[in-house]
Amino acid sequence: MPSHAVPTVIHDVVFNRRPRPEYTDDQYEFEVYLILRQELCWDYRHQPGYKELYAEGRSCMERLPMAKLERGMELKDAQLMFEYCLRKLSSISNIGTITDDILDTLRKLTGWFQNEQGRFPRLGRRTLQIRCFALAALIWCYFRMHFWRAHECTLKELRNDLPLGNVAHFAMVCVNYDYLPPIVIRAAGWFASAKTLYDGVDIRWTIPQFAKEKTLWEAWDKYVESQAAKESKQLAKVAKAPHRYRCAADRCGIRAMHKRALRQCGGDCAPDVRPSYCSEECQLKHWLVHRYVCRKNPLDAPIVVWDDDSDWEDVEVYKPSYDDGALSDAAIWRKDIGVELFVDIPTCSRFLPGVVFRLRSRTFSPAFLRSYRDLWQLPKRVRTKKQAVLLPTPETMLDELDALFDSREKMGVLHDKLRERVGLR
Repeated sequence: MPSHAVPTVIHDVVFNRRPRPEYTDDQYEFEVYLILRQELCWDYRHQPGYKELYAEGRSCMERLPMAKLERGMELKDAQLMFEYCLRKLSSISNIGTITDDILDTLRKLTGWFQNEQGRFPRLGRRTLQIRCFALAALIWCYFRMHFWRAHECTLKELRNDLPLGNVAHFAMVCVNYDYLPPIVIRAAGWFASAKTLYDGVDIRWTIPQFAKEKTLWEAWDKYVESQAAKESKQLAKVAKAPHRYRCAADRCGIRAMHKRALRQCGGDCAPDVRPSYCSEECQLKHWLVHRYVCRKNPLDAPIVVWDDDSDWEDVEVYKPSYDDGALSDAAIWRKDIGVELFVDIPTCSRFLPGVVFRLRSRTFSPAFLRSYRDLWQLPKRVRTKKQAVLLPTPETMLDELDALFDSREKMGVLHDKLRERVGLR
């Protein structure tokens, strides 16, 4: 994709987690818990930083042990009931283990469902915020249930598909409450892109149960427009001094929102073309090219005109490629938490043309950002095997990835599940 082109949709993924000495199953479960809180309990327009998210999650874990949450279930305390459901959902490690009691509890929390006696359950502290959180959690559950099926729905089956019908309806309710958590955006994006699966048929308007959720599709269109406007504004700023916002090394691709995020060359080159670099490695790699501009009358200037003299020998080879595949644990993280860098990752799914995931981080090293981008450009089979080696995932998750890969692959299922597990939204 040309550097000046505006992608169809850009999904920002911000990751500022600090390194930790070990990564256990308990730590993995806590990370999933944080992802769920970010997906369900925060509007995408007001996303928290990782430090705030982590502190809030740790505080909830310490203040609300499972014994207290179980007691809250007995007392029908809505806030403790939702936290209980969130903990249960974060501990799911096998496909299809969302239990009916969790779904039933979330339905009660929404205040939209009657009990067997035809009455709405009375719950303590059931605020509008908790109701919105419960709706978002139900969207997450039903969305996963759809992708866990053994086969993709046909257009005829979609007309009466309960999980997807619930996803669309609950997402529309959230929009009506002016609450747009990331899961709502993600679900709306899937509906918008599904026409590539169904031969150009836009299921949002052709399937009756989806067509009535008009406000959801309007919210998605506004989201796409806002992201495009934001990107156009950024590109206009970059166009004034492109060398300040992009690493000059070929095939690096590391970029920045702030012109002081990258370090400029300290040589004699003109300020208006002085290159910037994300790391010392990139500066050394690019020096083979840049030295002829940076130095005045260099003694080792390149031969630019062939003079039929065969006595010279080219002993230097410029290799712009990177070998970031097998990084050490220390190489994954930046030495100092600095200004945010990012890399754009074009989606590898043919069903999402023009969609880009922008991974932004203050803590990941440029080498890791490049490595992660390149990982998603590999063929599916190679990527899955390599991901199992490179990413710090517990054995339970690797078993699930193997099962997913061996099963019949459906549109976007493997991509969504892998991104979901590693935090790429």
